[in-house]
Amino acid sequence: MKIAVVDWDITYPTNSGKRLRTLNLMIQLAKRHELHYVSRGDSKSPEAFAAKEFLGDHAIQSHFLSHPIPKKSGAGYAYRILANATTSSLPYAVAAHQGTAFQRDFAKFARQHAFDVWQLEWTPYSTMLAGVSPAPRVIVAHNVDSLIWQRYYETESRPLHKAYIRRQMNRFLSFEQHAFSSASRVVAVSEPDAKLMREMFGIDHVDVVDNGVDVERYGNMQRRPQNGEILFLGSLDWRPNQDALRLLISEVMPRVLAKQPAAKLVIVGRNPPGWLSQQAAGSPSIELHANVPDVQPYLETASLMAIPLRIGGGSRLKMIEALAARVPVVATTIAAEGLCVCGGEHYAVADTVESMAEKIVHWLRNPQFAADCANIGQQLVADHYGWDRLAGLLETSLQRACETNMKCSLKPESVGTNLC
Repeated sequence: MKIAVVDWDITYPTNSGKRLRTLNLMIQLAKRHELHYVSRGDSKSPEAFAAKEFLGDHAIQSHFLSHPIPKKSGAGYAYRILANATTSSLPYAVAAHQGTAFQRDFAKFARQHAFDVWQLEWTPYSTMLAGVSPAPRVIVAHNVDSLIWQRYYETESRPLHKAYIRRQMNRFLSFEQHAFSSASRVVAVSEPDAKLMREMFGIDHVDVVDNGVDVERYGNMQRRPQNGEILFLGSLDWRPNQDALRLLISEVMPRVLAKQPAAKLVIVGRNPPGWLSQQAAGSPSIELHANVPDVQPYLETASLMAIPLRIGGGSRLKMIEALAARVPVVATTIAAEGLCVCGGEHYAVADTVESMAEKIVHWLRNPQFAADCANIGQQLVADHYGWDRLAGLLETSLQRACETNMKCSLKPESVGTNLC
């Protein structure tokens, strides 16, 4: 197949879970198919040059449309938010890409290139192909955005913010209904997300391709945990992670430090907001490592990983990485949502501030028990979450889209099944 993978975020370097997933699945698919990567971003940036070279080394042709996403700060951002709230029926995250120079250039690119199938790494881009290309469209839904906005709504207490969030949530419900229904196939990253799509949006053309991990690389890591080191790993510019960090810093860590004064919170991720940098600089019990080239050293030294997510969707790639590296995990039920893990066996479940602090302290004081639990989790990850296996499931979904749209007559080489 000749596959076009369309993205809003240049997928290299792999400093976010989303980038890791997109890149590793592409590398596997490129071994058997002709792969073209199309992304929005600054084509003259050092990141774009590095990405083009890396992708080329893996037989992936790259096409960068040089239209960087507007910054989410300043007067211009406030104006765009206000204009969207008063004049558009689309969610802001969708409207920001519609009717722009990027959309025009993307449509031009789509008309000039013939592909067997479009793999869209962000739901809003699906509408940009309407009337432009006859090839089937497969949406890879890294999240069900309406679910995330619903959880924003449930955790927000400020009246004006709550009203704005509710409006965005309803707009995403309407938009996702249209986008998922009109796609040739939809790929969910977890079975709960797929079930939600079937029930909420009434679609049956949905497949599941879980998030994965480089099992061999993480399994060969040399663990040397430092006593009291609590790791938080994730994209620091993503609102659900910021919400989790506020909870961890302001409510969980004071309880932990009261019983384990030597404990230290190590935060690793890209693009930290200003408030987080200031808070880390002013606290001896917090370390912040931003935009690191490799997270492996931090996984090697962590006593455990804490994931107090209250908002989110999809599945949590960072949790899979931690288990693959034999790092004990203390997490909320939402943090493990969509993964084939069992609380109490593969990780410690903690859905309240009090239980999160209590279980962190318990595992810091009982490192062998925590390590035994992590070892069981590692075996689960090795059995189910390797990229080669997951790429086979994605390949099957793409081929089904081709067959349904009568664009190719290939038969799937391997038919995948759900993990759980």
